[in-house]
Amino acid sequence: MNKYRTCCVIGRSSFRPSEEEVKNLDDLFEFLIVKGGVETFYFGGPGSFDSFCLKIVTEKKKKYPHILAVYVANDYRDFKNPYRHTNLLDEYDDVEFFDLEFAHWKSSLYYRNKEMIKNSDYAVFYTLIDEKSGSYKAFKFAKTKFKHLYGTISTTEPNILLGCLRRN
Repeated sequence: MNKYRTCCVIGRSSFRPSEEEVKNLDDLFEFLIVKGGVETFYFGGPGSFDSFCLKIVTEKKKKYPHILAVYVANDYRDFKNPYRHTNLLDEYDDVEFFDLEFAHWKSSLYYRNKEMIKNSDYAVFYTLIDEKSGSYKAFKFAKTKFKHLYGTISTTEPNILLGCLRRN
Protein backbone atom coordinates (compact mmCIF):
# COMPACT_ATOMS: atom_id res chain seq x y z
CA MET A 1 0.00 0.00 0.00
CA ASN A 2 1.11 3.57 -0.67
CA LYS A 3 2.10 5.99 2.06
CA TYR A 4 -0.62 7.57 4.19
CA ARG A 5 -2.82 9.79 1.99
CA THR A 6 -5.81 12.09 2.34
CA CYS A 7 -8.90 12.79 0.26
CA CYS A 8 -11.38 15.65 0.50
CA VAL A 9 -15.03 15.42 -0.49
CA ILE A 10 -16.64 18.55 -1.94
CA GLY A 11 -20.09 18.71 -3.45
CA ARG A 12 -23.40 20.39 -3.90
CA SER A 13 -25.94 20.29 -1.13
CA SER A 14 -28.46 18.46 -3.33
CA PHE A 15 -27.55 14.97 -4.53
CA ARG A 16 -29.89 12.24 -5.72
CA PRO A 17 -27.67 9.50 -7.13
CA SER A 18 -28.67 7.02 -9.78
CA GLU A 19 -27.99 3.31 -9.11
CA GLU A 20 -24.96 3.57 -11.40
CA GLU A 21 -23.59 6.55 -9.45
CA VAL A 22 -24.09 4.72 -6.13
CA LYS A 23 -22.07 1.76 -7.38
CA ASN A 24 -19.41 3.95 -9.03
CA LEU A 25 -18.92 6.02 -5.88
CA ASP A 26 -18.69 2.90 -3.73
CA ASP A 27 -16.09 1.48 -6.15
CA LEU A 28 -14.21 4.80 -6.18
CA PHE A 29 -13.93 4.94 -2.37
CA GLU A 30 -12.82 1.29 -2.32
CA PHE A 31 -10.12 2.13 -4.86
CA LEU A 32 -9.01 5.23 -2.91
CA ILE A 33 -8.55 3.13 0.24
CA VAL A 34 -7.01 -0.01 -1.29
CA LYS A 35 -4.97 1.31 -4.23
CA GLY A 36 -4.67 5.00 -3.39
CA GLY A 37 -3.62 4.46 0.22
CA VAL A 38 -6.14 7.00 1.55
CA GLU A 39 -6.58 6.78 5.30
CA THR A 40 -8.20 10.15 6.05
CA PHE A 41 -11.27 11.57 4.33
CA TYR A 42 -12.06 15.27 4.86
CA PHE A 43 -15.69 16.39 4.75
CA GLY A 44 -16.89 19.95 4.83
CA GLY A 45 -20.56 19.96 5.34
CA PRO A 46 -23.96 18.51 6.02
CA GLY A 47 -25.05 18.62 2.35
CA SER A 48 -26.53 15.51 0.80
CA PHE A 49 -23.41 14.68 -1.30
CA ASP A 50 -21.10 14.90 1.72
CA SER A 51 -23.61 12.93 3.82
CA PHE A 52 -23.90 10.24 1.14
CA CYS A 53 -20.11 9.90 0.85
CA LEU A 54 -19.79 9.86 4.66
CA LYS A 55 -22.17 6.88 4.73
CA ILE A 56 -19.94 5.08 2.22
CA VAL A 57 -16.80 5.80 4.26
CA THR A 58 -18.55 4.78 7.49
CA GLU A 59 -19.56 1.49 5.86
CA LYS A 60 -15.98 0.99 4.56
CA LYS A 61 -14.69 1.40 8.15
CA LYS A 62 -16.18 -2.01 8.93
CA LYS A 63 -13.73 -3.56 6.47
CA TYR A 64 -10.92 -0.98 6.91
CA PRO A 65 -11.09 0.17 10.56
CA HIS A 66 -7.94 2.31 10.19
CA ILE A 67 -9.61 4.91 7.94
CA LEU A 68 -10.87 8.19 9.41
CA ALA A 69 -13.74 10.50 8.53
CA VAL A 70 -12.81 14.05 9.57
CA TYR A 71 -15.13 17.07 9.59
CA VAL A 72 -13.32 20.27 8.62
CA ALA A 73 -15.06 23.19 10.30
CA ASN A 74 -14.87 26.66 8.83
CA ASP A 75 -15.40 28.26 12.23
CA TYR A 76 -16.59 27.55 15.76
CA ARG A 77 -20.22 28.26 14.81
CA ASP A 78 -20.31 24.86 13.10
CA PHE A 79 -20.68 23.42 16.59
CA LYS A 80 -23.77 25.54 17.25
CA ASN A 81 -25.44 25.03 13.87
CA PRO A 82 -29.20 24.66 14.53
CA TYR A 83 -29.57 22.51 11.39
CA ARG A 84 -27.14 19.91 12.74
CA HIS A 85 -29.12 17.57 14.96
CA THR A 86 -26.20 15.51 16.24
CA ASN A 87 -22.85 16.13 17.79
CA LEU A 88 -20.16 16.21 15.09
CA LEU A 89 -18.17 13.54 16.90
CA ASP A 90 -21.17 11.19 16.73
CA GLU A 91 -20.77 11.14 12.95
CA TYR A 92 -17.05 11.84 12.42
CA ASP A 93 -13.86 10.47 13.93
CA ASP A 94 -12.39 13.93 14.43
CA VAL A 95 -12.95 17.64 13.78
CA GLU A 96 -10.23 19.89 12.38
CA PHE A 97 -9.82 23.58 11.68
CA PHE A 98 -7.49 24.77 8.93
CA ASP A 99 -6.09 28.28 8.83
CA LEU A 100 -8.15 30.15 6.26
CA GLU A 101 -6.78 32.85 3.95
CA PHE A 102 -9.96 34.82 4.47
CA ALA A 103 -12.83 33.99 6.75
CA HIS A 104 -15.74 36.34 6.08
CA TRP A 105 -18.87 34.29 6.78
CA LYS A 106 -20.09 34.56 3.18
CA SER A 107 -16.88 33.16 1.67
CA SER A 108 -15.63 30.94 4.48
CA LEU A 109 -16.94 27.75 2.84
CA TYR A 110 -14.93 28.41 -0.33
CA TYR A 111 -11.75 29.13 1.63
CA ARG A 112 -12.32 26.07 3.83
CA ASN A 113 -12.70 24.00 0.65
CA LYS A 114 -9.45 25.46 -0.71
CA GLU A 115 -7.61 24.42 2.46
CA MET A 116 -9.09 20.92 2.27
CA ILE A 117 -7.84 20.71 -1.34
CA LYS A 118 -4.37 21.97 -0.38
CA ASN A 119 -4.17 19.34 2.37
CA SER A 120 -5.37 16.41 0.24
CA ASP A 121 -3.88 13.97 -2.24
CA TYR A 122 -7.25 13.28 -3.86
CA ALA A 123 -10.46 15.28 -4.20
CA VAL A 124 -13.89 13.81 -4.93
CA PHE A 125 -16.28 16.32 -6.50
CA TYR A 126 -19.93 16.65 -7.35
CA THR A 127 -20.61 20.03 -8.87
CA LEU A 128 -22.87 21.94 -11.18
CA ILE A 129 -20.81 23.36 -14.02
CA ASP A 130 -21.69 26.98 -13.29
CA GLU A 131 -19.34 29.89 -12.57
CA LYS A 132 -21.55 30.98 -9.63
CA SER A 133 -21.39 27.59 -7.94
CA GLY A 134 -19.10 27.42 -4.90
CA SER A 135 -18.31 23.75 -5.51
CA TYR A 136 -17.42 24.53 -9.14
CA LYS A 137 -15.09 27.34 -8.02
CA ALA A 138 -13.43 24.85 -5.66
CA PHE A 139 -13.16 22.34 -8.53
CA LYS A 140 -11.46 24.95 -10.74
CA PHE A 141 -9.03 25.75 -7.90
CA ALA A 142 -8.33 22.03 -7.46
CA LYS A 143 -7.49 21.70 -11.15
CA THR A 144 -4.60 24.14 -10.54
CA LYS A 145 -3.24 21.88 -7.77
CA PHE A 146 -4.09 18.42 -9.08
CA LYS A 147 -2.78 17.11 -12.37
CA HIS A 148 -5.03 14.17 -13.19
CA LEU A 149 -8.77 13.82 -13.46
CA TYR A 150 -9.28 10.24 -12.35
CA GLY A 151 -12.33 8.05 -12.34
CA THR A 152 -14.80 10.47 -13.86
CA ILE A 153 -18.20 9.09 -13.05
CA SER A 154 -20.94 9.54 -15.61
CA THR A 155 -24.12 11.18 -14.44
CA THR A 156 -27.52 11.40 -16.03
CA GLU A 157 -27.97 15.06 -15.14
CA PRO A 158 -26.76 17.65 -17.68
CA ASN A 159 -24.11 20.16 -16.55
CA ILE A 160 -23.07 18.06 -13.56
CA LEU A 161 -19.52 16.86 -12.96
CA LEU A 162 -18.97 13.91 -10.67
CA GLY A 163 -15.38 12.70 -10.47
CA CYS A 164 -12.07 12.52 -8.67
CA LEU A 165 -8.88 14.54 -9.03
CA ARG A 166 -5.44 13.18 -8.08
CA ARG A 167 -2.12 14.84 -7.33
CA ASN A 168 0.97 13.68 -9.23
